[in-house]
Amino acid sequence: MEDVGAVRSYDLHCTDDAGRTLWVEVKGTTGPLGSIVLTANEVEVARRQHPRTALFVIHNITLADDQAPEGDRGRDRRDPALAPGS
Repeated sequence: MEDVGAVRSYDLHCTDDAGRTLWVEVKGTTGPLGSIVLTANEVEVARRQHPRTALFVIHNITLADDQAPEGDRGRDRRDPALAPGS
């Protein structure tokens, strides 16, 4: 797994031992699971790489009051509609 969010239009580039690749977008919110916003580039990557894409939404994140954005105790949801093979 490689964090490529600073240089690509997705967050994680994952490759397993067999050489299969998964392009992963991660979104987070301190609120409940709801609507999220994807950029045009994020949508284009998902379309181009489908079905080898995944969207992870981390919600209900608790932020530490005394530090720069650092989360704890979030809940995750992987969207099965964007999971490989679907």
